[in-house]
Parts: sequence; structure tokens; C-alpha cells
Amino acid sequence: LTDRPQRCRDPMNLSRFTFQSLVHYRGINLAVLGGVVLTSAILSGALVVGDSVKESLRQNSAARISGAGPILVGGERFLTVDLAERVATGLDSPDSVVAPLLQVEGTVAARNEGRRANRVQIVGVDDRFWLLSRAGSPPEELAGDDWMAVNRPLADRLGAETGSTLIVRVEIPGQISKDAPLSGESEQTVPFTEKITTVVGSDHFGRYSLRAEQVPAPTIFVPISQLQETLELPDKANVFLGSRAIDPES
Repeated sequence: LTDRPQRCRDPMNLSRFTFQSLVHYRGINLAVLGGVVLTSAILSGALVVGDSVKESLRQNSAARISGAGPILVGGERFLTVDLAERVATGLDSPDSVVAPLLQVEGTVAARNEGRRANRVQIVGVDDRFWLLSRAGSPPEELAGDDWMAVNRPLADRLGAETGSTLIVRVEIPGQISKDAPLSGESEQTVPFTEKITTVVGSDHFGRYSLRAEQVPAPTIFVPISQLQETLELPDKANVFLGSRAIDPES
């Protein structure tokens, strides 16, 4: 009895006992070890995938709005264009830009290719819009008031390129919102035909969209004055984009 405590305190006996225990329960130990390794791999993979998805969403969001910051969306309510200039003038920062947009949806068909696209964003812009892009300036091809730019997703869908003729049909906004009860749907549409001046890339708002979506929306850009005349909405806009230099609380 006097020797037993001494044998338990013997490091050699303790090591031998531990080794024999591991060997004896090797099946259970290997199962536990495998479970730990598998769990660690799953958690590590989930963290990596989560970071990748988060970064992808951030990049996609940055590409959709480029350098725009605060955004005012009027939808079917149209405001005067000079609101953008009045807001920009009242701001303290000289680098602040407020761009008015007239944005509607329509259908587009390529005359020669015979293809058609529905629910296309048709955006009327001026030079202030391009100042908010990553490039910080309008494409060189867009000079004057007679041009039309499309983004790459729409060009690929229609099989069109620079110089192709597009037939655009836009619904004229009604006096009553479509969401109002018994408002009905307007069947008054107006077409216009224009040749593609350039196909814009992501640096020039080629992925522009105010909707949270992964797939870039097919988009046409035209001079805002032309779209205002087509829709009989002189000096009107329904979207205002502000630069990131603007404080939303100011």
C-alpha cells in the first residue's frame, strides 16, 4: 500500500498509462479527432465564403451607384430639374454635385438584329450624371444633344453594337399612380428611334441600377432634354443623385 502512491506519481508510469489508454480507446479518439477536424474545416470554409460573398456584394453595390451618395427617388412623382441646382448651391462643399435624372422603363428592339428586350431602364441624363461615375467625366462619344448610349448587358441581349439602330417604346406616365385603386394601366406609349453612339462600361455607369440585384439591368442613356420632350414632361425629373461629398443630414 505504501508503494502505490509512489507508483502513481512516477512520470514513467503516468506516461505509460496515458499511452495505453489512447491505444485502447483509439477508435473513439479517432472519431472525436475526425469530428473536430471536419467541424474546423466547415467553419473555416463558411467564414471564407461569407467574406467572399460580402466583398462581392460590396463591389457590386459600388459598381451600381459608382460615386453617387444620397439619392432621392420620386418614382411616378416628377419634380423640377432646377431642384438639383438649388440643392447644390445651398451646400457648403464646392465639390458637391446633384444630378437630375428622368428614369422610366420601356421595351427596346434592334431593327436589323430582330431581337427585343423588355423592362429596360431608359434614363435621361446630363453631364452632371457622368461626373458621378468612376471615370468622372462623360464618354468622349457623347457630345451635344444627339446621342444614345447603352450598357453591355443590353447590347449583348440585342446583339447590337455601336451604330446599330434601336426602336425604343416608352409608356407615357399618367396623372394617377399605377398603385392607386382603379387607376388602370395606361396604354399610351410613344416610340423613338436612335442609333447607338457608344456602349458604356462599368466606369461610366455601365452597371447602373437603384435596385439591389446581382444581374446588371439593361439600360439606355439618352439626353434628359430629349426624353423630357418625348414624354411631354418639360423640365421634369424623378431621380436626383448626389455626390458622396454631400452630408445626408445637411
